Amino acid sequence: MTASTKRFLFVGATIGGLLFAWTAQAAISEGLAKKCRALMIKAHPTVLYGARGTAGDQRAYFLNCVAHNGDMPEAKQTEHAGNPPPTTNGMGSK
Repeated sequence: MTASTKRFLFVGATIGGLLFAWTAQAAISEGLAKKCRALMIKAHPTVLYGARGTAGDQRAYFLNCVAHNGDMPEAKQTEHAGNPPPTTNGMGSK
């Protein structure tokens, strides 16, 4: 084998190994996903109406939870500027 062929095979094997290692770490466990989803919903309840949706906040919280392996501080309810949390039936909190 020539030196350029050996170098090509070495670089190819290195890149292949790095790609394999990267994809092997991409998956999270089912338990961690369920735990982070439950914490996410508790911290950022889904709001289906109004000018501001909650999808971005939920996504950011979930990714942060996964990054911390599910060790998040106690989830707090979203504050609504002194108003009760919104409902989905349009009746308010009465």
